[in-house]
Amino acid sequence: MNGNRVYGWLLLNVRNIPVSMLQLLLIFIPVYAAAVRRMHDTGRSWVPAAMPFLVPSLLVFVIPFVVALITANAGEMFKGFFILTLFVVPAIFLVMFSRLIWMLTRISQPGPNKYGPNPTEVTI
Repeated sequence: MNGNRVYGWLLLNVRNIPVSMLQLLLIFIPVYAAAVRRMHDTGRSWVPAAMPFLVPSLLVFVIPFVVALITANAGEMFKGFFILTLFVVPAIFLVMFSRLIWMLTRISQPGPNKYGPNPTEVTI
């Protein structure tokens, strides 16, 4: 086994992480753009579409360092980081992502809103 895993067309290679990250970014950008467009169709801002990704990232990268600064104990930082990344962040992500899916599946706002006309009512 050479360390490669193939999921559909996505190649996850342990030795070539930058390529895998680029592939994930190339997938994420159009999906996020479609989610923002859909949020605008329902009369909502882009912020709820970003929250499932921004809040867990903030928790993983900021909170452990704040805990380390407050306690001045690296052992406490790693213990807090372990608990945070293993239990809290996935739970928050699942709740926020479920809410986003619920918001994306709502019907469009009737008539035009501040983001433009309703795409289902536009005649060509």
